[in-house]
Amino acid sequence: MSLGTFVRTWLPLVILLALIVKIWPTGKLDFGNTTPWAGLILEIDTATISDLKPGVIVAGLPVQDFEGEKGLFICGAVEWTGISGISPILLAGRVDDLRLQKVILLQETVELHRSPQVIFSVRNLPKGTLPVEMVGSLLQGEQLQLKPVSKDTASLVVDLGPERARIEHFVKYDGKSQNRWLGDPTKFQKLWQGQEKDDSALLAPYRHGKLKFLNSPSSDDVVTEEGR
Repeated sequence: MSLGTFVRTWLPLVILLALIVKIWPTGKLDFGNTTPWAGLILEIDTATISDLKPGVIVAGLPVQDFEGEKGLFICGAVEWTGISGISPILLAGRVDDLRLQKVILLQETVELHRSPQVIFSVRNLPKGTLPVEMVGSLLQGEQLQLKPVSKDTASLVVDLGPERARIEHFVKYDGKSQNRWLGDPTKFQKLWQGQEKDDSALLAPYRHGKLKFLNSPSSDDVVTEEGR
């Protein structure tokens, strides 16, 4: 074989093989976080609910369990202190968490990837429960079933009380001009607030919408910065 033939025919294949070997993952593959909503951030304007007592704002995806009972898979939560302002809420959660809760998402898969349907509501915050611990939980009625450790262990159930305000929203994400938050969800609030003080302009690509609660928990309470 001539050198010219080798360079034209075999050298490109050798280089391609070397690249594949270099980038091929050697550890266990984890697709648990590849959810359409993970890393999206919504900012909640709480001015209209300032008359409500403090609690927690939860974000949930409509789901149904194997017995046919509907509920919300909690994908985000932030403490509501009762002070008017903007409360950022990070959407997170793993596909594995859905399996642990034994539920299925009700939104069609294609639409879920295009524009996830998320329901935000104001509830009571049980004593000793941290909002970040609610991600991966199942809310049915007033009962919140926290994420189980494994599929064979029972879940702790806490009472969130009645829904006191509600927003139903389809989140839009533009992969060209926007970014997803890829950091540790447990550190999100602290890092976000710190960046707000230092240089809030850097957060612009991570803002995926502003929402506002109406005063009544009607299913028609859907208000965004652009209006209905």
